[in-house]
Amino acid sequence: MIAKLEEQREFFFKHVSEDDDLEAIRARGEAFDRQPDESKQMSQSIKIEKVNLEEGKNYTFLIEGKPYPFVVEAGGIVAGSSINGSIQDGSVLLKVGDKEFEGQFDSGTTVGLTWKDPSGNTG
Repeated sequence: MIAKLEEQREFFFKHVSEDDDLEAIRARGEAFDRQPDESKQMSQSIKIEKVNLEEGKNYTFLIEGKPYPFVVEAGGIVAGSSINGSIQDGSVLLKVGDKEFEGQFDSGTTVGLTWKDPSGNTG
């Protein structure tokens, strides 16, 4: 079984290495495998100053160290000059600048978020 697997690997590398050195291709693949998962690195966490969100009150999200003040409107709507979205049942949907964020409260003070930008990049 191991011999068959090694035979398939050799066949694959010979097939994809038209002009490239086999060892260079393997080295790039091994270097890629050693890299940390980018999705974990790009995931963002935000801290909210207050946990009990009440309609009509002012709050501030800190995203990457930058404050984004907002008011909570009826139905959990988040409205600020550079932040909009909603917070309902622990789920968070936000638009900050050109990024859209989605996530859940991790605890009483933080929200685990993933983002998507207009180019389709995510994190």
